[in-house]
Amino acid sequence: MTPVFVPTRDRPQELRGCLDALTRHLVHAQLDAELIVLDDSETVSAVEQNTAFVAESAAANASQLGLSLRSIGAPERQALANTICAALSPHAPPSKHPKVVQAVDFALGLEKNLRSQLGRYGANRNAGLLLSAGTCYISIDNDIRAEFSRLHPMCGSPRPEQAARTGKGAGRTAATQEAFFMAPLPTASSAAKLCRPDTTHTLATLLQIVASPAARAIVPVHLALSGVCGNRWYPRASVGYWAHGTPRDHSFCTRAEYRAALRSGYALLQVPELQRATNTFFATYCYAANAQSLLPPFPPLGRSEDLSFAFLVRYLYPNNAIAHLPCMVQHDLGPPRPFADEDFDKVGVDFGTLTRLVINHLLRTTIPPGSPSGLALLGRRLQLLSKQKPRDWQAFTHGLYLVYSGELIQQLEQLLELHERRPAYWAQDVEEYIALLRENAVASPQTVPPAVPQEFAGVLSPDEAATEHCRFLRSYGELLEHWPAIWDAAVQLNARESRLPGAKV
Repeated sequence: MTPVFVPTRDRPQELRGCLDALTRHLVHAQLDAELIVLDDSETVSAVEQNTAFVAESAAANASQLGLSLRSIGAPERQALANTICAALSPHAPPSKHPKVVQAVDFALGLEKNLRSQLGRYGANRNAGLLLSAGTCYISIDNDIRAEFSRLHPMCGSPRPEQAARTGKGAGRTAATQEAFFMAPLPTASSAAKLCRPDTTHTLATLLQIVASPAARAIVPVHLALSGVCGNRWYPRASVGYWAHGTPRDHSFCTRAEYRAALRSGYALLQVPELQRATNTFFATYCYAANAQSLLPPFPPLGRSEDLSFAFLVRYLYPNNAIAHLPCMVQHDLGPPRPFADEDFDKVGVDFGTLTRLVINHLLRTTIPPGSPSGLALLGRRLQLLSKQKPRDWQAFTHGLYLVYSGELIQQLEQLLELHERRPAYWAQDVEEYIALLRENAVASPQTVPPAVPQEFAGVLSPDEAATEHCRFLRSYGELLEHWPAIWDAAVQLNARESRLPGAKV
């Protein structure tokens, strides 16, 4: 049976909607699946509601062959950690064993000193990785509904007045000429007008791409994901400036529509046709993975864990691609949360983005890709790098931020050129945002350094923030160093069909 994971944290109502849609989809697709809820909720109420929803869904689908459900909470994650450590102990020297135990606990978010307010998104996903090591799996976030759609063919032909206002839309006569479509939407009904239901792409399609030998023979693929449509999934208001493809022409047609789209709670993202891309764009809302060979651990804390994961997958397998399906899955966070004016003035980096920049720096500058011992080497380099003093670390991360913001500025300037600075109201906003990025890149004694994670601003001093981030990266380095052995133990346990106690519903 194929594991289908649903990570969740303190969102019982979203989880219920996800399970209802997901079980319907799995039954209709006739996919033999074990649906596993990865519950990292902190409140007792959320845990109780989630447990009840899983039991209710299991009872409702008890008559369906090839579908079972279970829940993995904190007790089961601890049991998983204990089982893996017990399997490792005969092979690890006594002096190394405590480090391995610490690494497993850190990977699964069981370390007591973790700052849970940063979000243990990666830790929850790591539990799924270890439970599926040696096989293929599907993961779908709890705010996703397993209902697929795709852009209507009309999106390939913008109206003349749209093309005139928004730049090079007039030159686009077919959707297949676009590399990808991404745009904020003024209203929920905008998506209904632009999209149509798609019954040809399912979770089984994602699984087939990563698991089928014939499909993998074209270009080896470890990860496959769909697009996404519905409530906005990105946290930064400025992402709307990157709108691309013919949906941009519809969203940016008039100043009023443009303003509404940027601030609204809706957006879409889709490729026009099946792509096997060699870049590292990846998102975890709905994807399948081939875990028959080593996959890296997610950073246990912070956002952007999916991009760090994708960087590491591409590093381990430089000749492989990430597959993107030409369809979208429904994203639902309940009532939309529009952006406020002040959200467009936010620059800087969050904890997860800064972690990704550090990892990417090491991968680019010191470690050749595709090395069998690459993860362990990266882990040791990361441990060494994170021993810097706070002021030295601030200078180092500030340099990374300068490169990062410089790349953002270059991308925005290329967009301005691509769209001939049209529409003018969009171009003015982009130019003002570029000026803001340049201004923020200059550190001064009177301001918080731009490379201090935003979650720590006003909570920790710059020195304390640097110390905290270094401590996290040192632990992540230790995890990377020991991860191949942890992974091998998980593969062997899964091959023997070792089950976590008390998790079956």
